[in-house]
Amino acid sequence: MALTSFFCAIFALDAKTGGKCATYRSKKRPLRRSAQPVYSAGSGFQAVGAGAQLKYRFNPAWATYGFVEYDKLVGPTANSPIVTGPGGSANQWTVGLGLTYSFVMIGLPF
Repeated sequence: MALTSFFCAIFALDAKTGGKCATYRSKKRPLRRSAQPVYSAGSGFQAVGAGAQLKYRFNPAWATYGFVEYDKLVGPTANSPIVTGPGGSANQWTVGLGLTYSFVMIGLPF
């Protein structure tokens, strides 16, 4: 089994959406049965993390891959009640597996 591809990246996600990514309740339309206060995270960096991906080609058409990513929530996002409350965590893991099929379409202008 030959390893045909390895990818590793370090990245930072920038939440320039006025904090809407980290807001769990709208200020304009409050929830009726919620005891949670309104939380506005503001803007800034949301998370920093790293990831790795492995890819194995069975033949020129078929391949499989797997990846793992780790994010550490930072700043106002890490201070959100959803993150600091029961069951929340500033450490976020993502894992995945996939299968791909590649093909060539003859006659396309590009």
